Amino acid sequence: MITELVEKLYAQRPEKTLYHYTSFQGVIGIVEGGSLRATEIHFLNDEAEMNHTANLLPYAIVERLKEGKATNSRFLIQLREWIVHRMTLLGHMLFVACFTSNGNLLSQWRSYCPMAKGVSLGFHPATLSASASSSRTRLDNALMR
Repeated sequence: MITELVEKLYAQRPEKTLYHYTSFQGVIGIVEGGSLRATEIHFLNDEAEMNHTANLLPYAIVERLKEGKATNSRFLIQLREWIVHRMTLLGHMLFVACFTSNGNLLSQWRSYCPMAKGVSLGFHPATLSASASSSRTRLDNALMR
C-alpha cells in the first residue's frame, strides 16, 4: 500500500531546467566537491512549516477516521503513527535541497544569496533525477509546479 502511494507521488517528473540559488562560496563547494548537499529539515532557517505540518496532520487523520469516511483507514493509522513517531527531532531524518523552475526570482535571491554575491545554477532535471536515484533519494516534483 505504501509502495504504491510512493510511486504515485514520484510518478510526475520535472521537465524544465531546475535552479538552485546559492552564494559564490556555495558554488565553489558544489564544483570542488562534485555534489549538492541536502539539509536535515529540522536545521532549516524556519522549521515552523515542518512543525506545523507534524502537528496538524495527525489531528486531521483522527478526524477523518472519526467521520467514518476513510476507505483506507489502515493506511491512515500507519501514516499517523509515522508522523507522530518519525517527524520529530529524534525521529527519522528528512533531508531537503531546494530547486525552482524560475532562474531569476527576487525572493530566492534575497533568501539564499548574499547581496550581489549569488548564483542561480541551472540543472537538467533528468541529470538531477539520475543523481538522486543513485544515492537512494528521489526528486519530488510536488513543489515545482
